[in-house]
Amino acid sequence: MSNVANRFKVGVFVLIGMILMIALFLFVGALQYFKPKVHFMTVVNTSVQGLELGAKVKYRGVTIGKVSKIGISDYDDNIWIFMEYLTGGEQTVSLYTSYERWEEEVFKAFDKLIEKGLRAQLRYEGITGNMYVEIDFFDPQQFPADMKVKLPPKHPFYIPSAPRISME
Repeated sequence: MSNVANRFKVGVFVLIGMILMIALFLFVGALQYFKPKVHFMTVVNTSVQGLELGAKVKYRGVTIGKVSKIGISDYDDNIWIFMEYLTGGEQTVSLYTSYERWEEEVFKAFDKLIEKGLRAQLRYEGITGNMYVEIDFFDPQQFPADMKVKLPPKHPFYIPSAPRISME
């Protein structure tokens, strides 16, 4: 009788332990939804074959975010690429120490950064044909900002694009 009772107690203990472990994994995974995210976009007029949702967004080679949405413009033949900058975490490197610092340093000076040549460019990642978005500074004379692009209503911050690097 006591052997059956002990097995039952051990079984309940193991079951509760597994439920708590699963709940912990779900909680840790759900924390990413509560991190502050900065949304921004770019517009390209070329094929985005190889660019997928969740593709990396890099700043000078450092992963800072991901592609959150890809859409076709309602106004012309351009492609809208929506991205989100993740403010910290193990998978990304934060450019600034906090969201407030990011907002203070970047949002207020966003137009100046674009004037200095801040652009988004599609690049190939290795030889697989997968693409990612590189954010970097380009020569503003060689790659002028096209601020006349029609953007969606209530759009996030717009970063002009530079032509992608061709593998041909």
